[in-house]
Amino acid sequence: MTDIPTDTDQPRPSFVISHDGLPGGLNDLGQMRDLLAGAPRTARPVICGGTLAPWLLALYHVARPAEGASERGLMVSRIGHSFCPVREQLRLVAEAADWGAQAMPGWRMMTLAPDPAGAARQLAAGVLLAEELKRRCKATEYRSMVATIDLLDVDHRSDLMLNAMLRHVLCRNAELQFSSQLHDVSNFPEKDVRQIMERLPAERQALLRDEGPRRETVSTMGKPADPGRDGNALQKYFLALREAAKRRVNLMGPSIACARAGATTDEWSEVIRSAFTPIVRPANNWSDGNIGQFLRKFN
Repeated sequence: MTDIPTDTDQPRPSFVISHDGLPGGLNDLGQMRDLLAGAPRTARPVICGGTLAPWLLALYHVARPAEGASERGLMVSRIGHSFCPVREQLRLVAEAADWGAQAMPGWRMMTLAPDPAGAARQLAAGVLLAEELKRRCKATEYRSMVATIDLLDVDHRSDLMLNAMLRHVLCRNAELQFSSQLHDVSNFPEKDVRQIMERLPAERQALLRDEGPRRETVSTMGKPADPGRDGNALQKYFLALREAAKRRVNLMGPSIACARAGATTDEWSEVIRSAFTPIVRPANNWSDGNIGQFLRKFN
């Protein structure tokens, strides 16, 4: 149990669900049900992870379908530190948010955890996530979806600054409109804002070059799968998951089918890992020139 300051209106304890939170990792639906059995019903569920976050969300949805549809929860994703490229990580976050808008409307799915590389790297991840949403969302949905991106930092003041900067960049580059209070950076130290913005183009490119250094631990230490599983059904679901990954179809549906059938974290991870192909570099919509327009206001 921990306290995560994500609900300022009604602060309450948060029950954190993480692959790293159990010895050997969170392996399958049975373990998710066991974990939730000990969770206070009044606690806010917070799912934390890198590439595994959407998989943990699928396990949670199967374990608590009624609660998940009505409660207010949070999915916090660590970008980088993963077994797959950053571009594919951002795709998984965007797909979870797209699916969750209907299935779990009270959840915030696009919260990005602080990056050890610094604020500029985290801001760059937010920009890239907005790009991913633009590729997959209808124009009428894009603004409302991108408005839910939330960048966490070590303190509330830094949170406010990073989120204001993100919305300011999006307004400049994507012809979006937010409340002026949400993207006014004049309330923050000019030196801090300038330093982060000057590093943004390089950090964006660094993330795009991240082909997946395989740092995220997914092993569940060889824990055996449920012996009562239907192996034939699972093979069908694994194939559907792999095809969805390769064809860029939303992975939440196949992931939920795998979770319900008793798939393990290792199995889901291996299917995802094997399906992802090398990144095709996108057009640089957030160019140095665009950032320069923003910086000139301080000259």
